[in-house]
This record gives sequence, C-alpha cells and structure tokens, in this order.
Amino acid sequence: SSFAGVRRFLARHCVGRDGQADEFTDEDCAVMWGSQQASSAEQARRVSRALDAMEALFLGLVDGHAEAGAEDILGGGFRADFVLARKSALRENISSSCSKLRGMVTVQSLAAGDVDSGVEMMKLLLKGGDGGLKSLGALINAGFSGQTER
Repeated sequence: SSFAGVRRFLARHCVGRDGQADEFTDEDCAVMWGSQQASSAEQARRVSRALDAMEALFLGLVDGHAEAGAEDILGGGFRADFVLARKSALRENISSSCSKLRGMVTVQSLAAGDVDSGVEMMKLLLKGGDGGLKSLGALINAGFSGQTER
C-alpha cells in the first residue's frame, strides 16, 4: 500500500535522524495525509517526528548535503540543471508544506475536541519554529486549506 511505501521510505532514508522510523504506523501515515485524525498525543508526536525527519532529508537534498544522499538520489546533472536554480523556492515549498501538515493535524485535533493531541502538536509546531505560520489565522488556514480544495 502507499502507507507501507511511506514507512519503507522513512526507514530507509530517515532512520537515525530521530531513531523513531520503526514506530511510524499506517495510522500515523493516514493522519499525516489528512484521511484520519490523530487519536493520541503520542501519535501526534510520531507524526511530528516523521515530518521533522522528512523535512530535514528533503532540505538536505536541496542543499546538496552528502548525508542526505543528494548525489545518489538526485544526481549531479539533475541537481545542477533543476535544483540549484530553484533552491530557495524549493526550500520554502518543503518547509511550508511541512508546516501546513503540522497545522492541519493541530487544528483537526483541537476541532475534534482532542485537546491532548492538539496541544501536543501546537507545542511541537511552536517549538520547532513556525516555518512561515506567523499568526493564529495562518495556522487555521493551514489546517483547513486542503479541505476547501476538495
């Protein structure tokens, strides 16, 4: 399934960044994709750790860090032809996407009355920087933007 593919990707490319890739479940992936709501504060933490690990990996790829496997995954030609000219925009897109996902999980948890998960995500969101979310209004919009596009 797609969820299993995400778990394999995390285990292969992100393990060691936080040591938690093996704990990521299909339900966690469903939360991250917005098809399910976080059921506990621990699940919110796992989703947040997975987002942190993926964000670090993709930013490392854009920046060309060897530990991210930039040359192996992107290849020198592709990186030179596509990535370098768009580096700033790619970094912003990656960070913004991860922030929107964090915001979505936060708002859904709080709206569903799951204060523990919502508060946990809010703490993790604020602790890690806001990645472009400058106000409560932006946080709320991040949580509901995908729902208005459907």
